[in-house]
Amino acid sequence: MRSLAIRVNLFVLVTFAALAMVAVLWSYDGKSRMMRAQFEAIAANMAPTMIEVALLDDPESVVEMNRQARSFTQILSVRLTSLDGEPRYHYRQTGIQGSCTDDSGWLTPLIYGCMKVFKPLEFESQDWLLYEIELDTSELRQQTFRLVSAIAWLSLLCFWGVFRTTRRWLNEPLAEMVSHLPKVGSGELKLAKAASHRSELTLLARGLMQADRNLHTEHQQANELTDRLKQSLEAKSEFLANASHEIRTPLNGVIGFIDCLAAERSRLSEDGQEQFRLLEGSAQSLLQIVNDVLDFSKLEAGQLQLEPTPCPVTDFIQRIHAHFQGMARLHKVVFAVDISPKLPEFVLLDEGRTEQILGNLVSNAIKFSPGASVEIRVDWKVQGRQGELMISVVDSGIGIDSETLPYIFDAYTQADGSVTRRFGGTGLGLSICKKLADLMQARLLVHSTKGKGSEFTLAMPVTVVDDCSVITDKPALELLDKPLAGLSILLAEDNTSNQKLMQVMLKKLGCGSLVIAQNGQEAVDICHQRHFDLILMDCQMPILDGYRATQQIRLGPQAQILILALTANATSADRQRCLDCGMDAFLTKPITLSALNQGITQALRQHSSLQTG
Repeated sequence: MRSLAIRVNLFVLVTFAALAMVAVLWSYDGKSRMMRAQFEAIAANMAPTMIEVALLDDPESVVEMNRQARSFTQILSVRLTSLDGEPRYHYRQTGIQGSCTDDSGWLTPLIYGCMKVFKPLEFESQDWLLYEIELDTSELRQQTFRLVSAIAWLSLLCFWGVFRTTRRWLNEPLAEMVSHLPKVGSGELKLAKAASHRSELTLLARGLMQADRNLHTEHQQANELTDRLKQSLEAKSEFLANASHEIRTPLNGVIGFIDCLAAERSRLSEDGQEQFRLLEGSAQSLLQIVNDVLDFSKLEAGQLQLEPTPCPVTDFIQRIHAHFQGMARLHKVVFAVDISPKLPEFVLLDEGRTEQILGNLVSNAIKFSPGASVEIRVDWKVQGRQGELMISVVDSGIGIDSETLPYIFDAYTQADGSVTRRFGGTGLGLSICKKLADLMQARLLVHSTKGKGSEFTLAMPVTVVDDCSVITDKPALELLDKPLAGLSILLAEDNTSNQKLMQVMLKKLGCGSLVIAQNGQEAVDICHQRHFDLILMDCQMPILDGYRATQQIRLGPQAQILILALTANATSADRQRCLDCGMDAFLTKPITLSALNQGITQALRQHSSLQTG
């Protein structure tokens, strides 16, 4: 604001001073011309005397000429010469030293304080001689300097007046508006100075105050909307968590009993085995839907974290290829893999989430390409220590039409309704893949032609790992057929079907002594009465949940007992909550017999090593 005021006032000052100087110079030029004309006229009146002096050399004429020259105080000297340049007369005031400059410029009278008037003397239309008159212009110069000084002072006064005026009517209102700009939107903006002026600034100030009120209202509405949105998201998260738990609990019974009956599959007829296979596939499909919905919810809420670790890329791709060979044979799909020889041995990536993306892409490619071909292509682009891992899944299946392609990564989107009816699915898979790719700062690209096939490419920026010593290959856990032989186990579980399932599974694992508690409080009470080697603790139970039950058990006589969470709460936050309340390990439902065996065996060995250590 200060610079604006200074520039405005300087502009006014310079403009006024320039106009004033033009006026001064115009006045000076007029006066100097008038003075020159005046003395040319005087010379014309003195022409007879000058002729007598120059031609007759009469003493009386010389005296008269001197008298007339002295009568004009501005005349410093008079010089008369013949037309051929011969000096005839010269007069100079007493006390005058030197002579005026021969420069005839229009500023000479102002600079030197004198000027020369010289021209042929004309009398009766005939040139008789040449005269030269030096005139004193000091008075003209003083007048001009006084006028310049007056104009300078007047300019400063005008500058001060303009400065005070602009400061009052422009600077202060604008400064007030600028200083109050941070308050816009608070609803408290008051511009007293600007609003009181009768100018365009008043309209601006009123507009800002109105905008402040409008923004404040919109801000309040946005806050209310944000609060409602937060409440909705919290309700949604709570609903999804509860829905996931309630679906996983009965699903645990379905998948668990199917797994337990798998060993008896050979006793079934051919039709029975086919029905069993369909039952098993349906249960896994239902579990995949539940996992997809839960993953999508975590991605939307920003709760999913990546865990990059050194990964042997070639082995990783070969494992995915081997995993989907069965599905490819079932759909009569030729399934191939092409890995570039430039691929580094190890890179840093989140193997689990990358496998989730590629698994979804490969599964879709096989599903939508019955009787066709699918190929995984892996390429590498070097960028120093960094690189870009390009993994493409190419199929020759049904393809995607150009109208649907821009929306293929939207949630709950498939090509059309017939695709859902024919191939199934929720339409969440590709949306989850896209969100995971964004979380990895990767690009998920798609090219497709209807009826010719599709190509999905995952381009991931990764870091090459040269030192393979950072990879700690853990030896495979050796599982025992009867890891629970001779152990006494307490199962805290309120669901009847899960109680029966765990009885069957634990018996298969060698458990001979099993006590079931219907809720957390009952589990705490039983722990005070009997000794157990292992507790399998559900988290959501009536009366007392598994978290508080674990905390109370840790304060009792069996504070060091091994407690494993066996819950349908499957998020990382649930896992951390279980560990924070004192549980030793975390197993999720639905669970298979092999997963239960592995989880219990690993927990028993770790607990044993801690006890002996």
